[in-house]
Amino acid sequence: MRQLSKAFTWWLVILMYLVGSQANGQNSAANSATNSTVLSLEEFIQQGLESTSTVDVLQKDVALSQWEVRNARSQRILPRIQLETQHGLVPGVESSSFPDGQLYLDPYLDNDWENWALFTRAQIEAIQPLFTWGAIPSAIEAATFNAERVEYETDVKSASFEVQLAEIYIGMQLSNALERVSDEADELISEANEEIRKQLEEGTEELTESDYFEFEVFELEYEGQRAQIKAVAAQMDRLWSLALDGRPADATDFMDVEGVTLPPFSELLALAFEQRAELKAVQAGQQALEAGKRATLAERYPTIYLGLSASGAITPNRPKQDNPFINNSTNFASARFGIGISQNLNLQSIRLKGDRFSIQEDKLVETEQLLRQQIQLDVVQRLQEAETALAQLQSLLGALVKTKEWVRHEQLNMDYGFGDVKNLVDALKKELELEASVLRAKYDWQMARVRLNHALGIPLSTTY
Repeated sequence: MRQLSKAFTWWLVILMYLVGSQANGQNSAANSATNSTVLSLEEFIQQGLESTSTVDVLQKDVALSQWEVRNARSQRILPRIQLETQHGLVPGVESSSFPDGQLYLDPYLDNDWENWALFTRAQIEAIQPLFTWGAIPSAIEAATFNAERVEYETDVKSASFEVQLAEIYIGMQLSNALERVSDEADELISEANEEIRKQLEEGTEELTESDYFEFEVFELEYEGQRAQIKAVAAQMDRLWSLALDGRPADATDFMDVEGVTLPPFSELLALAFEQRAELKAVQAGQQALEAGKRATLAERYPTIYLGLSASGAITPNRPKQDNPFINNSTNFASARFGIGISQNLNLQSIRLKGDRFSIQEDKLVETEQLLRQQIQLDVVQRLQEAETALAQLQSLLGALVKTKEWVRHEQLNMDYGFGDVKNLVDALKKELELEASVLRAKYDWQMARVRLNHALGIPLSTTY
C-alpha cells in the first residue's frame, strides 16, 4: 500500500487482524486443547448433572416409587405373617386326690403359692392368598406404571436443568470466541500505538495530529468493548466452574452450519409426540389408574386364602391335661390349617372408589389433549426461532464472504496505486462488524437449536 503512511497501515492491519483472528480461532482452540480437557455439549451436560444435588433429589422420588413396586410385589407371598409371645410368672397347683392329667376334675384344686414357674405362650398366624380376582397383579401393575410416571416426570425436570447447562456451555463458546479476538487485538493495538508515536516524533508529513486523535478515539472505544468482554468472560467462568464443581475443562468452538437444514414441521411434531416425557408421564399415569381401578373393583368379590394358625404355652408347674376338650391356657399346643374366604360387604364404598378412579382417568384424558396442544404450539414457536436464527446466520456468513472479497479488492487497488483509503477502511470496518454479528448469530442459532431439541424431547446435542 504505497499511498499509505506506515502508521495508518498499522491501524488497518489491526482491523484486518481482528477480522482474521476468528478464522485463526480454530488453531488457538486446538492449541488450548492440549492444556485442558475439551468437553462436548453432551459431556458438559452429563458432568454438570453429576455435579449438582438437583438430580439426587429427583432420584429420591424415583426410589420411593420403586419401593412402592417392591411393596406391592411382596403381597403375593404371605402378605400377613405374625408372631406374638407372652411371658410371666405363675403359681403352681396342688391336689390331694387327682393325678396330674385329671386335675380339671378336682373341685378343690388350689394354687400352690410356694411353687412359681416361668409362663411362656406363643401364637403364629399366616395367610397366603389363593385367588383374589386379579387384585394383587393389578396392584403390582398400578405401582409399576406409577413408577414409570415418576421417572418421566423426573426426566422433565432434569431436561429443564439441562437447558440451563446448555446455555452456560454455548455462552462459554461465545465468550471464548470474543476473548480470542480481543486478546489478539490487544497486542496489535499496543504495537500500532508505538508506531504512531514514532511516526509523529519523526515528523512524517503523511501522518497528522488528526490521525493520531482519530486513533485514540478508536482505542478508547475498543477499551470499552474490551471491558464488556472481560466482564462477560468472568461471569461465564464463574458459571462454568459452578456447573463442573471446579473441574478444569474447556468448550469446543462453534459448529459449522454449512449444509444444515431443518426437517419439516410435520416430522418434528410427530417426533415430539413420540419423545416428549410429559406425554409419556400422562400415558403411564392413565395405565396406573386403570390398573388401580381393577384392583379396587376386585374387592367386590370374595377372596380365597390359605390360613395357618398355631399356638402353644409351656409352664413347668402347670401339668398338661389329657382331655382334649379341656384347654389349659398355661400348658397346651394347638394348630389350625385350612382355606378361608374373605368378603368386603361395604359395596357402596367400593363403588365410590371406582367412581373416583373414573374421574381421575377423565381428567388425565383431558390433560393429555391439552398437553398435545401445548407441545404443538411449543414446536411451532421453537421451529420458527430456529429457522430464523439459521437463516440469519447463513445470510451473515454469505455477507461476510462478500465483504472479504470487497476487502481483497480494495487491497489490490491500493497495491496497484489507484485505490482509495476510505473505501478500504470502510470495507475493513464492515468486515469487523460482520465478524461480531456472525459470532452472535452463531450463539443465537445454537441456543435456538437447543430449545428446539428440548421442545422435541430429544437430546439437546442433536444436530441437523
